[in-house]
Amino acid sequence: MSESHDAEQAAAERRQRAVQVQSGAARAAVLGMNDGLVTNTALILGVVGATDAAGLVRLAGLASLVAGACSMAAGEYVSMRAQVELLQRLLEEER
Repeated sequence: MSESHDAEQAAAERRQRAVQVQSGAARAAVLGMNDGLVTNTALILGVVGATDAAGLVRLAGLASLVAGACSMAAGEYVSMRAQVELLQRLLEEER
């Protein structure tokens, strides 16, 4: 009976670890938005300080948005890929 109880307890601990791995999504989204806003705003303010050409400021802002979006997409892909691999390993341990 103790072997069965130990196995159940180990399974519960693995499930809890899986839940902990998945729980960082909201935090990552908030930090990502904050980082994107601060970075883009700082770049635009820097360009405004260097020139008064409105077209150049808009172009720099747009370029920053595109570059930031590409960077975040790549980072999110790598992050999610790592999470999938971790969850697959946890599932293999469960089986």
